[in-house]
Amino acid sequence: MDKKSIIKSMYWNIEEISNNFRPEGEAYEKAVKEKEEAEKRLMEILPDGGVEVFGDFMNALGDVEIFQVEEIYRQGFSLGLQITAEAYITNKNKLVSSIDE
Repeated sequence: MDKKSIIKSMYWNIEEISNNFRPEGEAYEKAVKEKEEAEKRLMEILPDGGVEVFGDFMNALGDVEIFQVEEIYRQGFSLGLQITAEAYITNKNKLVSSIDE
């Protein structure tokens, strides 16, 4: 992890990150189940050496996904800040005294 990035530091210090960012819904649960079933079928037909290579591949894939998820988080956080800044700049001379205005 790049300790110079405040955003990455925030991302990695979120409590129980896998629970906070886990998609919900039947479609997601179905996709996870299908992936697990396909992996089980694959493991049954791979020779022993193939299982090890597949494990190495999955580990490498996970390492790449960490970088991708960090970048998605960083870009989303930055976009949120840009939107907030634009809203502030656009409305800086307007006083809102209640939520209904």
